[in-house]
Amino acid sequence: MIQDLNLPSKMEEIQQIAAAMHAISHPTRLKILCFLGDHEKIVNEILEHAGSTQSNISQHIEVLRKSGILRSRRIHNRVYCSVVTADLLPIINNIQELFCATNQQQTHLNHLEKRLKASH
Repeated sequence: MIQDLNLPSKMEEIQQIAAAMHAISHPTRLKILCFLGDHEKIVNEILEHAGSTQSNISQHIEVLRKSGILRSRRIHNRVYCSVVTADLLPIINNIQELFCATNQQQTHLNHLEKRLKASH
């Protein structure tokens, strides 16, 4: 049993978390966040990496920006983007570890799941 977690109970917090998770749940937006990591990059670099149209990437950047996950700033004719808080990156990494397990990790997870079921 995991102890000392301060999980949300207020509906307002739950809605805010759901909105943020929805914003990062799209594969293209998640790809943008992973590409940026804790660096600031210009939109053209994001375009090259994401392999989509400028219009499409701009829409995804706007969703991330409006949800408070991404910040952007303009200097002359370049737009720079970065993740607002690097605290989000370990969360993405943890989700990757949970859901993108290798065979060995999956075997371990299956074993833990059986132990958990047996204890209930």
